[in-house]
Amino acid sequence: MKTRIASWATAGALVCGGLVATALPASADQVPGNPNRFYAYCSIDVLGFPLACTETDAAHASHECSYVLYGVDLTLACERM
Repeated sequence: MKTRIASWATAGALVCGGLVATALPASADQVPGNPNRFYAYCSIDVLGFPLACTETDAAHASHECSYVLYGVDLTLACERM
């Protein structure tokens, strides 16, 4: 059972890492006090991994996101607000 959960989590991380989503920090509202984070609305959340994210303003955001480099892959790392 633990192996199955771990494999689903790994698959989700790979999918999330491969999809650098559609959020672009250049036009999204930045999180005050943290210039590397921006607001995004993520319409799909699979096992805690947000997918299908788009930049937004603070009033309509569901997540705070930033881009993180994992090895050679640029990944969108988001936290639910």
